[in-house]
Amino acid sequence: MHINFSAEDFVRMIAKIGFSAAVAALGLGAFTNTPIRNVILGKDEHLGQWVGGWWKEPINSTTGSLHEIRILYNPIEADIHAFVRLFAQFGAPEYHVMLGPPDPAFVASQDWPTTWAAA
Repeated sequence: MHINFSAEDFVRMIAKIGFSAAVAALGLGAFTNTPIRNVILGKDEHLGQWVGGWWKEPINSTTGSLHEIRILYNPIEADIHAFVRLFAQFGAPEYHVMLGPPDPAFVASQDWPTTWAAA
């Protein structure tokens, strides 16, 4: 048996899942200039700068849902983060996707959430 595994493709998949969840939560307006798009499209080779394993206190639970994704905003650094745990109920690892700063025009609009859990 021969198995092909591409770590780069896996990282891009995690980035795409985190980005998609953030767009579903906030809308595309928050991410007009996000650098994570270049990671997903393979134009940015610095994958570890944007996606990595999360080893600190867990953000998502390991019970209940099959997959868990949490989108958080860090007001100090003005960055949006996605925490992705696929197959959460089986204790799979958690991944951190740095989505970058939201678009300033979106932040100034009425569409920007007024309450956030801090990252």
